[in-house]
Amino acid sequence: ALFFARHRPDWAMTEVLLLWASIVVLMVYTWRASPFASLLLLPYFAWVTFAAALNWQVVKLNAPFGSG
Repeated sequence: ALFFARHRPDWAMTEVLLLWASIVVLMVYTWRASPFASLLLLPYFAWVTFAAALNWQVVKLNAPFGSG
């Protein structure tokens, strides 16, 4: 929503950090019940990391935001 609807990829980077943290917490808690299930979250973590890298490039190439 921040990236596409609000056109604020800089704010979306903050959202990505929160998403990363929530994935890690989910992996830790899932590990206790099923290590295999926890490992199945690694592709999701990798996908979010890839999306964050793309988002970061948009931020670098198009800054500053919020001035228009």
